Amino acid sequence: MRLALPPSLRIASGLLLAALLSIVGYQVFLRISHSPEALLKRADDLSWLNSWIAAAPLYHRAELEFKEKGDTSRALYAHVSQVLAQSESSRTIPSQIAELRGDLNRPEASDPETRLRILTILGMLETNYDAGMARDTWSQVGSISIRRQHYLLASRAIGEQGIAAFLLGDLATAKKDVEKAWMVAKVADPAAHIRYASMYGTGLVELHKYKEALGPLNEAINVANKTRDAAYPSIAINAKIEALSGTGQSEKALALADDAMKKIAELHLAGHLYEFIRCGHASTRRRTTGTKRYRTSISPFNTQNNSHIGVGSPRQAACLRKHTCTKEISSPL
Repeated sequence: MRLALPPSLRIASGLLLAALLSIVGYQVFLRISHSPEALLKRADDLSWLNSWIAAAPLYHRAELEFKEKGDTSRALYAHVSQVLAQSESSRTIPSQIAELRGDLNRPEASDPETRLRILTILGMLETNYDAGMARDTWSQVGSISIRRQHYLLASRAIGEQGIAAFLLGDLATAKKDVEKAWMVAKVADPAAHIRYASMYGTGLVELHKYKEALGPLNEAINVANKTRDAAYPSIAINAKIEALSGTGQSEKALALADDAMKKIAELHLAGHLYEFIRCGHASTRRRTTGTKRYRTSISPFNTQNNSHIGVGSPRQAACLRKHTCTKEISSPL
């Protein structure tokens, strides 16, 4: 015989059951959301948008928790993923490259995803150190990515090989590879879209095609502004300042430089500000030295060790390759 409950009691019982289920569900959610796997997923989402600095604390927490669980492979994955955020450390790029190459020989690196991550970070560092090495590393990244069905990363690898080709003086290959990666990125990869539009525009600036460069540079900046959690588009901003100067739009260049210095200082991107001041915009610097904002922005960096340049952009590597900054940058880049 079924016990008939009054409607009010049935409603109260239903609400109580729902409350209990929600409490249990919330506890399960907390355990899942604070698990090392969840931390790693969130960090990977940020780093995919090139927000390596924001991702670093999450990678650090994930590394510690994976070590506690005995998952040495994913602990290594999380560890190497923090390297690109260490732009303020005193470590040199050659020492970081050497360490990563050593990591490739560790047993934990036999896991395909961990090995792919090490090679990806290695390629990013090598782009700013030795374009020939970078080209070979990105070729490996592309091959593994295709086997692992990470097709967007494989597309990025093509673009990075194009950037390395540009730094090596192979402009035809550079144009072909970067345009190929850029077309894919426009459809499905906003962070890569920002990067390759930035790099394409920067290449045009290097070739003194200033007016033509403004199109892709504006495209990169606009996509960055519309993409949540995307990194500050410093490469595109720096190149746009030079492009504006090159087309005679000095006042716009000065205004953008002023905004850029303020933004970079707010984000504590010391390496980017150092590069901005020392390499890219000598004429802008001369014309703005008397402004209070300029003096305020650069004051913390006037006595910085040059190793704080850390992981710069390929534009910095191009600057070094052309020997325009070698007297001012003494780090082992």
